[in-house]
Amino acid sequence: MSLLTFRGGVHPYKELDEKKGLTGNQPSKPFSPSVVYIPLDTHIGPPSKPVVKKDDQVKLGQVIAEPGGDWGIYVHASVSGTVKEVGAMQMFGKMPSPFIAIENDKQDSWVELNPCANPKALPAEELCSIVRNAGICGMGGAAFPTHVKLSIPQGKSADTIIVNGCECETFLTSDERLMMERPESIFKGLKIVLKSLNVERGIIAVEDNKPLAIAALKALVPEYKGIEFATVQAKYPQGGEKQLIEAVLKREVPRGGLPIDINTIVLNVATVSAIADAVYEGKPLVKRLCSATGQVKEPANLLLPNGTLTKDAVEFCGGYATEPGKIFVGGSMMGVCIPNDEVPLSKQNNGFVVLSQKEAKLAEETNCIRCARCVDVCPTRLNPVELRGLLIQDRLDDAEKSGLEDCILCGACSFVCPAKRRLTATFKLGKDTLAVRRKKA
Repeated sequence: MSLLTFRGGVHPYKELDEKKGLTGNQPSKPFSPSVVYIPLDTHIGPPSKPVVKKDDQVKLGQVIAEPGGDWGIYVHASVSGTVKEVGAMQMFGKMPSPFIAIENDKQDSWVELNPCANPKALPAEELCSIVRNAGICGMGGAAFPTHVKLSIPQGKSADTIIVNGCECETFLTSDERLMMERPESIFKGLKIVLKSLNVERGIIAVEDNKPLAIAALKALVPEYKGIEFATVQAKYPQGGEKQLIEAVLKREVPRGGLPIDINTIVLNVATVSAIADAVYEGKPLVKRLCSATGQVKEPANLLLPNGTLTKDAVEFCGGYATEPGKIFVGGSMMGVCIPNDEVPLSKQNNGFVVLSQKEAKLAEETNCIRCARCVDVCPTRLNPVELRGLLIQDRLDDAEKSGLEDCILCGACSFVCPAKRRLTATFKLGKDTLAVRRKKA
């Protein structure tokens, strides 16, 4: 029987796909640095507002910043200790981002926790409140506030919740380790969401290149009524929520639409695990598994407090194996380059990759030969050649009409382009320009 999959996509070169082996067999290791620099604006939505000041004593899990709006989330101390600074620094964007630095006392003294008294009878409104108060956002990379995703709009309904365990990006294995080491937390989190939202069908989907994770999860399926398991083909970007829905349910999200428009909700495995921790233990999201890989001496899957500096994680892994040429958070396809190794890792960062100077060198662009490979692999059925042509001619309105916003910036087109044209970078700039224009309007 053929495996479930979607139209388009790419199979990364064997050499690139094998990079998962750097950390795939590494059990998770806890690491807690001497100082954390907790970002306040890495989620989608307005920045959170600090409620602590320099020299305040804080406990692990204590609220240190409150939501800045309906789409905001609470931010908690990821270590216990003393507030060292409330400031701003360059992180992922051009402008400085706010943060709160806490000097770690290494005691892990928790704030008083309030687990849910009756998880099996949790109303949807209360679940959303718990999730928001726990500071949970999408942990697959998007950082979409989870309480918003679980708040089904009036007139909409969901009949299926898919838990995304694909982790199709190269290099990264943090989700795979989570599925192997804490599979029951994924089932418990999904079961809570199903009951609270009154949805009968839950599906956990995992790519077929993760046999140990598949075995760990499948062993629990008989214990949880209403939860199914789906093995999907290892192909990039299988983990994109629209592509995963197409593969598993054969449904297509309409242009400009969301999964809820076709009665579906997609959550990452780490996100549902965090929901289980918040409900059953009362713990906010203060730590996560993160793959530290590439050109580091001892690649590892680290359990990191929110706000761990990249350089501290590298040092814990033995330092750089060679002079770094580029560091990016995420895998090699959709990863975001960081300006230096003093950028803190946050809730949505499932890994970072260090490339050598040779690996980071960009190939020279040549002329397009009209081979249409980019068209064949585009998972959202766009014409990358046409889109790039419109954008370099500053025809943003025409690019928008041709589906620019449907581009998920997966990088598949750039990956297969024999002319090494930087298609995805052009689309990213176009989408950013469009967003700025709309914000001004």
